[in-house]
Amino acid sequence: MATELTRQTEEFFNKVLNTNASNQEILEVYKDWARIYDDSAAILDHEGPSIVAKEVEKLFEEKKDALILDVAAGTGRLGAELKKNGFHNLDALDASKEMLEIAKEKKLYRNVVCDLLGPNRLDIPDDTYDAIITTGSFCPGHLNGSCLAELIRIVKPDGYIVIVLRKELLDEEYGRDLLKIMDDHVSSGRWTVVSRRPVPRYIGPKDGMVFVHRVK
Repeated sequence: MATELTRQTEEFFNKVLNTNASNQEILEVYKDWARIYDDSAAILDHEGPSIVAKEVEKLFEEKKDALILDVAAGTGRLGAELKKNGFHNLDALDASKEMLEIAKEKKLYRNVVCDLLGPNRLDIPDDTYDAIITTGSFCPGHLNGSCLAELIRIVKPDGYIVIVLRKELLDEEYGRDLLKIMDDHVSSGRWTVVSRRPVPRYIGPKDGMVFVHRVK
């Protein structure tokens, strides 16, 4: 059974890493992957949720009632980490209704929104959240820099946006484009850099990169 689960995990993981896949094709993968995703995350040794949770702890310390949006929340692994640390005012956004159904069963979030994040406007008012957090979502076929302006719009002034991704992506065209858009938002005065640093063993042996920006 463990061998079969490992095989399925590798198959799904390779499919979502396909740089030529469309958003719809990626969603079809997650539709099938949802039922075993939590088990797969353990097999992949995906530490993204715990890395983000530690960042949130540093940013908010005792402010456990901070209103936080978990973007690309999936099955709620990041929400579960935050709940363990006492944060309870959480919303979730993801484009996969099958993944969100798993998250709903865990009763981690106040509100759950199924929507595809991009440059399109979300049905969320300006200046709503104290923070937006996400891990594993910024990569080819998923999210890219075109959604950053929309994320900034729905975060309160002096609120934070925390993004964790695979460090190796920064050496590719995708990562260079993302960094340029991030820097453009700095130059335009929309946010400031709090932290940009590598972290070890983000997923398996692969290092991650933590980006923390403060909205102005």
